[in-house]
Amino acid sequence: MGKIKIEEHTKNMIDNGYTIIRAANSPGVVDKIKREIKIISDVKQADNIQESPDWGSHSSFGIQNESLFILKTMFSHPVVKPILTNLLNDPWYRAIESNRPNYKCRNGIRAQTAPKEGVHLHIDSFIPGSGKRPWLIQVFMILEDQDESNGSAIVVPKSHRSDEYAKPEHREEAIALCPNAGDIVMWDGRIWHGTLPNIDCKSRLVLASGFISWFLKPHFNLPNSIPDAFYQKLTDDEKVILGFASPIFRDEFDSRITPTTHNGRSGYDIFPTHAPSYYRQSAGFEYD
Repeated sequence: MGKIKIEEHTKNMIDNGYTIIRAANSPGVVDKIKREIKIISDVKQADNIQESPDWGSHSSFGIQNESLFILKTMFSHPVVKPILTNLLNDPWYRAIESNRPNYKCRNGIRAQTAPKEGVHLHIDSFIPGSGKRPWLIQVFMILEDQDESNGSAIVVPKSHRSDEYAKPEHREEAIALCPNAGDIVMWDGRIWHGTLPNIDCKSRLVLASGFISWFLKPHFNLPNSIPDAFYQKLTDDEKVILGFASPIFRDEFDSRITPTTHNGRSGYDIFPTHAPSYYRQSAGFEYD
């Protein structure tokens, strides 16, 4: 997909608060993602490992720690990554070239479907805003067709600039996106969105992840949990997106701090040789 298309989707995000990238993943990629999710689920069930908690959206978190293929498909998608770079990059981040990502992932990668009762209109950014610049963008890789009977995602176009929280009456303004398997839906975290009821509890699986500007707080400590075997196969960009270039320094004496990185805008040179999980495993324990 060429530069013009990427600019078009970037403009859609700025103007309308969302965009749909049609047929962004091939049927083969979609099928492989679904197979990987099924394997992950089957292993957890066989080992009597409790699934990730259901927080109202039938979600299973931590997929980035279970499938390197899914991680790379999400973090290095040839259309998604430049759109996120256009919208979330900090232009004053001197340690990394401006055309390379300096944003990071907010909450890893999750697989989710829609609950029977649907999801009320809400925003994901915690606070609303009215400016042109987003600080959170949600990415949904559609794995199964969505329609008005199985809980299609709904949004209120342009609501990302309203500087208001969604109210129940705003649902009348919402439109159903009804994306197809292979599409990718992206929206500004400030947009009012939800889902239609999934009346027959049909599967409408999506792969989802949120991405934020580097200086914001993620939900999870992603660098701390990534398997070292995965870490060794990540590109520099993927390590940046996981948060390895903008770590939380221990204190002012952290050896990673230099005159050019003290403000948190670090580069590839502070990447560790191994992921933290490697040292935990070597020491014989799992968590810090």
